Amino acid sequence: MHWRSAGWDEIVDTSHGGPEYGSVVDAQRFKQLAHVGNCIWKAIPDDANAVVFVEADLIWTTATMTALIKRLKEFSAVSPMILLQREGYPERAFWDTWAFRRDGRHFSQNYPYHREYDPHRPFRVDSAGSCMAMHGVLARQLIWDEKVFVGICEQIYKLGGEIYVDPTLACIHN
Repeated sequence: MHWRSAGWDEIVDTSHGGPEYGSVVDAQRFKQLAHVGNCIWKAIPDDANAVVFVEADLIWTTATMTALIKRLKEFSAVSPMILLQREGYPERAFWDTWAFRRDGRHFSQNYPYHREYDPHRPFRVDSAGSCMAMHGVLARQLIWDEKVFVGICEQIYKLGGEIYVDPTLACIHN
């Protein structure tokens, strides 16, 4: 689905015909996710100034999404922290350790997540995932592939953009 100022106006069929997967790194799963991403991307309106992609299993607030969009005044693309809130895990455990990378190194699940992590201000990353806001003109140039968010981020850099994480914003995975 995508949103315009007049309200929800389109449902995009992203049926891929493949099996369901949990949150695992798997080539077939990523191929299916790329198909879904490309179906959604084809429906981005020509006049969209911003695109926010949020995975369906995240809990978020409108304040977080609004703040991400406002950050696009400074950045090409920006993601919030993706925190895990699940019994048996430490408080403020990080969720998306596969996609979030800086200097070629994955984030870790435990604070401080990465040696370059700054809890007070946005910082540049190689890639991020799960939730990302970007300029509409940039989004319309991207193609989802089997690297999913990591591949999208590689394309953003090739197009001259950068990706930041705002550590003051978060979505929750539980």
